[in-house]
Amino acid sequence: MKILDVRSICLDAGHYNKLIEKVDNKANVLFSATSKHIKDAWDNCPAGQVLQVIVDRQGGRSHYGRVLLRIFEGAELTILKETENSSSYELRDGSKVMRVHFAVKADSKYPAVSLASMVSKYIRELLVENINRYFIGFKSDLKPTAGYWEDGLRFVGDIDAHLPAIRYDKGMLVRSR
Repeated sequence: MKILDVRSICLDAGHYNKLIEKVDNKANVLFSATSKHIKDAWDNCPAGQVLQVIVDRQGGRSHYGRVLLRIFEGAELTILKETENSSSYELRDGSKVMRVHFAVKADSKYPAVSLASMVSKYIRELLVENINRYFIGFKSDLKPTAGYWEDGLRFVGDIDAHLPAIRYDKGMLVRSR
């Protein structure tokens, strides 16, 4: 077994908030981003190989068969397992075979998922660092944000209080949910 690819999709606050407005469901927005990775893996996997995809559980969802069939139209789906802690499926289309596994706390059980989590968290840290650098450039003693929701609200409050002349869209910095 080997890792074929490591990718991350950046859902910055502004883009995320626009998707939430359209879909009104956080789990569906996040699964849509995840499904793009799964679809890309399927599309780029050579015929004759069995692709294994491991994904951290997406919110409270434990059944993925219906959404997988929508993504992989025409593929044959077999439910291998659906339990409280994990769900596994096999998709076949001609000579292409993929097994997709969704597991609670997959990032603590599977090194590939841990790596993906670390890459995404690192990208997030770089984005937050850029936000801090931008606003601290206007006021050097502004306390930086860690980027999490509650601290983001504190940071936006500090910007409003200490940098009233700076115009920005709060929805570009803080997620709506």
